[in-house]
Amino acid sequence: MDAHVKSATLSGVDGRVLEVTAVAEPGLPGFEQHGMHGWGLGQRAERVWSAVSASGLPWPRSKITVTVSPDWLPKHDAAVDLAIAIAVLAADCAVPAHAVAAVMYYAGLGGDGCLVPVPGVLPAAVEAAKAGCRALVVAAENAAEARLVPGVPVIGASRLAEVAGWLRGGPVPEVTAPSPSAASAAGDMSDIRGNRTACLAAEVSAAGGHNLSLTGPPGSGMALLAGRMRGLLPLLDEAAALEVTAVHSAAGTLDPTAPLVTAPPFSAPHHGSSVADLAGGWESGMLRPGAASLAHRGVLFLDNAPEFDRETLDALRSSAETGTIIPDRSASHRYSGPLPARFILITASAPCQCLALRPDLGPCTCSPSARGRYAARLAGPLRDRVSLRAVMTPPQPGQTGEPGEATTVIAARVAAARERTALRLAGTPWGVNAEIPRDELLRRFMPDGGGWEPIERAIGLGLVSDFAAADVLRVAWTFADLNGRPRPTRGDCASALGLRMGEVR
Repeated sequence: MDAHVKSATLSGVDGRVLEVTAVAEPGLPGFEQHGMHGWGLGQRAERVWSAVSASGLPWPRSKITVTVSPDWLPKHDAAVDLAIAIAVLAADCAVPAHAVAAVMYYAGLGGDGCLVPVPGVLPAAVEAAKAGCRALVVAAENAAEARLVPGVPVIGASRLAEVAGWLRGGPVPEVTAPSPSAASAAGDMSDIRGNRTACLAAEVSAAGGHNLSLTGPPGSGMALLAGRMRGLLPLLDEAAALEVTAVHSAAGTLDPTAPLVTAPPFSAPHHGSSVADLAGGWESGMLRPGAASLAHRGVLFLDNAPEFDRETLDALRSSAETGTIIPDRSASHRYSGPLPARFILITASAPCQCLALRPDLGPCTCSPSARGRYAARLAGPLRDRVSLRAVMTPPQPGQTGEPGEATTVIAARVAAARERTALRLAGTPWGVNAEIPRDELLRRFMPDGGGWEPIERAIGLGLVSDFAAADVLRVAWTFADLNGRPRPTRGDCASALGLRMGEVR
């Protein structure tokens, strides 16, 4: 007898439906698998057999052949465990074949028969709803995440025996909701002393989605300011929240007690990260999002940015134009397309390498040429995509500096500016000023009167390129939105140019 059940796999951060077929044939008992590309075949067979036996269910006394299709799709090593077990039981008539139909099974199995949570439940639930499944069965820990998707009933179970009992007409497994985890305390912008220009740059960055570069010695508060940026950004709307949640679901980083990501994420990879760590790479046969995708719709912070490998930094170039990033292809010949990665980039740099790596050694002794070479590590296309630059200084001995404005005050101005931007950009594919393409910007969004003159003069003096000039205009629009003006003025353009050049003190 044969049985057909549904499961799912991930292609990047998107789900794909799998068909799992089990055929019971006369012959010596055995277990044969097809369509899994050889990843952990022996371990999977042992897991499924152990889970079935530990659940008090009969293992077929015949030859069992399991096929997972389509063959070309990569499959997560564990996510199809439950589907394989149910298909085997249905092929042996241990559960009714009609009961397993039109149900998607997406969970791993432990050797003791427990259901194990797996990444990618939200994309799997989306596919289950699209396929018209009458139910989606997941591990109890993944049930809240799966229920974010309307249109498909979700059954969260703790053990294989509960699922088998339900398929035989028993009660629906009951899920005990996990206790909410304690929320981490959020800092406030008022914690940042002095450094008014850097705080202004952060406000403009949050309002317009512009990238920001901070420079200063250790102790000047660069990491502190970057960490406070999340509080300035508006909460994600429903569509963006589901989009971000899908990325974190695929990465396996969701909090099971609060699976929907509603706050803009913050990602801060170490400067020793590889291309795969930053852009995404293959792990156990699946494409895993990297730090750049985990910052999607939020903030990507690169502390000690010049210490990142040049190849790693180059991987970020495409995100500014496309909002996506190309994963590292070196680990596998498989490729499923770019991953989402639209974020605000914040880089923090010390003025020289000795202060970056050994601030305890005392004052810097680097020559001007050595400092220039260190700063040049961020030169090129990535530096061109940084719209705002600010220098930060630590408080002087005996001084604490004036406290800054509260996060709530700045966030209110950012929200109002974003509302003005949204009204102006209604009906376009762009959400913030930083996303407006250069051609459209120069055609439809030129400043008032002599507003363009400071930018034009800077082009003539060779201070900015044509590419950078368009970015200055985007920032000028953000200044206008923050100040409630219908179009940028000469002053807005001059302020934007000053922040671009890092000349505002």
